[in-house]
Amino acid sequence: MWKLIVNESRYLAESRKDLEKKGDKPNNINVDNFGVRGSKNKCAINSEERRGNNCEGISKLFVGCTKGLKKFWNKISCDPLCIEKNDSNSDNNYNNDNNIQNNTCSVNNDLLKNEFEIKDVNVKEVDDDIISRDMNKNCVNEINNMNKEKDSKIIYTWDLGRESLGKLLDSSKNFSINGVKYDDWETTPIPTCGASRVMEKCQKMYKVVIKPKEKDDKVDNKIKMGNCNDCDKIKGKDNNEEEGDEIKLFMKKVPIDVWVKQYDLMKEYDGEYLSVGENFVMESVVLAFLNEYHPGIAPKFYKFLYEPDMNNDLNNKCDEKNKYVLHIDRNLDTFNERLREEVNNNKKGYVVMVCEFFGEDIFDYTISEKERMGTEEWFEDVKKILFKSLKLLIRLHDVGITHLDLTPENVLITKNFDIRFCDFGKSAPVYTTKLRHTKEMNKMILFESCQPNIGKNPNTPPECWDLFLKYESLNVEDPLEYLKTIKDPEERKIYYFDVRSADKYMLGIFFIFLWNDGYLWDSAEMEDDDYSKFVKSDMNFDSFELTKSWPEGLKVILKQLLDENNRKNLNFNDLVIHPWWSYKN
Repeated sequence: MWKLIVNESRYLAESRKDLEKKGDKPNNINVDNFGVRGSKNKCAINSEERRGNNCEGISKLFVGCTKGLKKFWNKISCDPLCIEKNDSNSDNNYNNDNNIQNNTCSVNNDLLKNEFEIKDVNVKEVDDDIISRDMNKNCVNEINNMNKEKDSKIIYTWDLGRESLGKLLDSSKNFSINGVKYDDWETTPIPTCGASRVMEKCQKMYKVVIKPKEKDDKVDNKIKMGNCNDCDKIKGKDNNEEEGDEIKLFMKKVPIDVWVKQYDLMKEYDGEYLSVGENFVMESVVLAFLNEYHPGIAPKFYKFLYEPDMNNDLNNKCDEKNKYVLHIDRNLDTFNERLREEVNNNKKGYVVMVCEFFGEDIFDYTISEKERMGTEEWFEDVKKILFKSLKLLIRLHDVGITHLDLTPENVLITKNFDIRFCDFGKSAPVYTTKLRHTKEMNKMILFESCQPNIGKNPNTPPECWDLFLKYESLNVEDPLEYLKTIKDPEERKIYYFDVRSADKYMLGIFFIFLWNDGYLWDSAEMEDDDYSKFVKSDMNFDSFELTKSWPEGLKVILKQLLDENNRKNLNFNDLVIHPWWSYKN
């Protein structure tokens, strides 16, 4: 059994005392213990059950809702846009381990100027006192730094993301890899069970294995992609040699009726629609943008396909070769209208994201690698992962995107310590021209969100829990609709939070999970005893038996990431240069 309890944790404080370059601290009678990690029921988690397809009662770090919020979770747990329902729920679990090298796209330095002119921000000139109070000096500096670098860095916008996704559009009936047609791919379902709050999911996920074909089907050891015009080398750095040139992909299918509704909402809100559940349109657009302009942050995104559901198509149109006929337009607006026609004609189908199958997630990595390593070696590896994750999040923010679902399941790693983020269904832009979804600005400002349903329970920042309570007391189910009734800027702003700051908190919780092999609290609300003790101690890690012997540098970094006042003013680069990264524990 994988026990996440203090006295049986795989990372007991006592096992690291020999790593600290300081004398043993005397016992402190005021030192407290955190409770069990991962469950209010103090139950252990069986890792073998977690890996299987049986989702009954077991999930990845199942975290129950706290008393008082359970009723509210039931209200928001199912995204109304997800009509087709499965019996189980999960995080998006890419367990990717094969790389297919994409040709790096050249960056058009003039593109950002033409598509999205960003001007220097002067706080005094932007919406008077409201913005002046909300934007601190560091925020302004970050935007101005981004403006200075705009000639060499393309920043995410809704329009650029749509253009990138349009270039990947195709029909599943036209698509093949190495001569293997899409319909002939070998797929293994990935169970949609896990710690997600959305109890029922409409997407389907698969691992795809494409066996090597005869040599005649290859050209210079390159993959042939039908209607793709790409020929990508197989790196195979995570494959066993006996697997040869076997190709592994991750595939996510979303019903077209869900896609059409979400796309309509994204257009209505200029790409800033905030979903209670997963926003598949935002996920696809962000992945396509990163794939084209900033490779190396997320797994490669190869194709975005339309797949008709032939078994449920009530008005199937076939040509003489019995092939489904649907013209695929590279313009997303036109494509969405064609899908709407399909839905209106009682046709079913899916939009399909075909991505690289990259490494494995950190959750599984901690299980497999810690068991074979010595303690000192393991913690040095953990430090490398933490540092690379920090720098990757800096890259993501620098290109104008926040993740908002940073969990061990959504950070991927290879054997060579390459790191990627996946599952961008909760992501949001960093910059906007609209103040809190209302007032159009003539300059760029920092984006804020009114949708607190981000991440999983242990990873959700305290400001989001506070916002949950506000909505619950007002019986609000759709924040965006509710806020349409509030016109006063001062009243409206209490329902918004800083998305970059939320990402920083989530990164801190991710650091804790990896260093401690589990979470320190179930949720960042005062009803959680462990979190309450931590806050009342002024986030003093020395006040608790489990954490007092952690490296001093790590404790300083964690407090910067977790404390709300600290992280609002935190420049990530200050953490990068912290001396803890350069010396042994």
